[in-house]
Amino acid sequence: MRAQIDRWPHTARFLRIDEPTGSIEHDHLGFSCVEDELTPATRAAAYEEWVNFHEWHLEQRAAELAADHVRRHLVAEWTRQHGVLLQAKRRVRAG
Repeated sequence: MRAQIDRWPHTARFLRIDEPTGSIEHDHLGFSCVEDELTPATRAAAYEEWVNFHEWHLEQRAAELAADHVRRHLVAEWTRQHGVLLQAKRRVRAG
């Protein structure tokens, strides 16, 4: 996982490996506290790295979900329930 973090040199200090799970966690709040101190070029590079990190992170989560039948079921159920709630809200708004 260390090699993954090294892919993002401008934001690496705001990423950490969660040893028990092996996942990479981020400290976006910590970054937001110091981003004003960065040069415009460094800030732009860091923003690009955040985009790349979050795209990579979403791919990892999708792979985890695809491999886990229970999680897939829970997400499908949550999505169905969420859709039902949105439809009910629309009906209430429509009067």
